[in-house]
Amino acid sequence: MFKGTPQRHVLQSGLFNLYPDIRTNAIEYFEKNDISWWFGSRPNGHTLATQTACLNHLFPLRQDKKAVLNLLKTFSNEFTDVFTIPEKLEGFIQFESLGANANHLKEGFSSRGVNCTCLGALIIAKRKSGRRVLIPIDWVYTESYRHDDKSLGNKGASRKARYLSLIENSNFLNEDALNYVWFEPFFRLMKQTVLAEQIIVHQDPGYEADDLLFLHVVPSENEQFLGAYRSSGKSMLETWKSCLVNPEKYVLIDPSKLWSRQEKRAVLAQYLKHRYW
Repeated sequence: MFKGTPQRHVLQSGLFNLYPDIRTNAIEYFEKNDISWWFGSRPNGHTLATQTACLNHLFPLRQDKKAVLNLLKTFSNEFTDVFTIPEKLEGFIQFESLGANANHLKEGFSSRGVNCTCLGALIIAKRKSGRRVLIPIDWVYTESYRHDDKSLGNKGASRKARYLSLIENSNFLNEDALNYVWFEPFFRLMKQTVLAEQIIVHQDPGYEADDLLFLHVVPSENEQFLGAYRSSGKSMLETWKSCLVNPEKYVLIDPSKLWSRQEKRAVLAQYLKHRYW
């Protein structure tokens, strides 16, 4: 059952939605850090849940520095180190991150994982130059979006009051971004980008960084998500890069490629291959 309706792709026990080796630790991690699960207080059985897909790929690696560095080396050889991020049961990857200040975007909520903008996952790394880089990760699985203008009506007015100055004063989003960021998935990307930028601007304790690199993990087979959007007439990648001051600070990658350097985790790789890739 999911939201009161029988669904063939929803497991009766949400526990079995998680890779076996992370079940106990992931639940403890969420409980200790007061993180909400998607649609509930415990993992649900929806096999298409993006939060679950992100956890199954990344949670087993979060306390393995070499494995996390290998994730980054799939798209750049510039990174030499990664840092633990402060929280209970800390590791080199943080999930549903808000930074150290739970209300950078003035959204009125402070609960990780629910009713506010969170970074699906977060890594803080060091380049060869010594500069620390904040790497927010947005994970996509089967998502697709309608052409709804989120700047319209009373809710739209509230959104513009909340985000417009952050967009206009951003060092990462350019003036063309205002043409697209009120439509998904660019609305979601905008919120995560300005959140990450505010973490850097305020130098949140434990999250100190000099720069931002946004990692967008999207299956190459999700053609509807990656295809053309009515708001621009261009693909997701072309549209979003046109919104950025420095497009090289955005990386789009398929999850199987992101995982391609994890040679020592053959059993987990087989699980991910059969389930997701």
